[in-house]
Amino acid sequence: MHKKDVMTWNTSIAGYERSDFAACSSLGLMKCEQQIHGVIIQKGLEGSIGLANALIDMYAMCGSINDSHRMFNSMSHRNLLSWSSMMVGYVPHGHGREAIKSFYDMGRCGVRLDKIVFMPVLSACSHADLVNEGLMYFELMGDYNVTPSQEIYGCVTDLLGHAGRVEEAYQLMESMPLRPDESSVGLPSWSLYSTRT
Repeated sequence: MHKKDVMTWNTSIAGYERSDFAACSSLGLMKCEQQIHGVIIQKGLEGSIGLANALIDMYAMCGSINDSHRMFNSMSHRNLLSWSSMMVGYVPHGHGREAIKSFYDMGRCGVRLDKIVFMPVLSACSHADLVNEGLMYFELMGDYNVTPSQEIYGCVTDLLGHAGRVEEAYQLMESMPLRPDESSVGLPSWSLYSTRT
């Protein structure tokens, strides 16, 4: 393929992201990611929202949340994926409060909230030990007509369990309209310490 366009670059980055980029931080391949970004700029493709979103993900996966943040801030237009990519990037780097702030900022910018953005904000609350705030977001889903998935229920159950609110976690699992399975709830470590009989 001689001529590469936005779609080609977006597909290439997505493919690399799923394979090689996951290990890049431990292998020190940050130069490769910066080279990809440089080529995108050279080709005049930096205005593509899809490529910008892929770069946000790429930098976060490679351990450079600051580069993700710079990429996000440089975007003239952002969509739901831009915001959720940034939120997802913050959480594993210990920036749960920044993910929560992004959630609020996104709402203020008029982006319609859906189930895609609730998972990272709930995960951020779990990582930052913000149980009551996490429960508030869980309840807020109803205001946006968002039906919680098994993964959402699993995240809230984990949030409660790690806060020592084991009985509430069990009650939530028992009241789920969905049948819990191992992939969504599993056997959390906190359940081993339950005093339930």
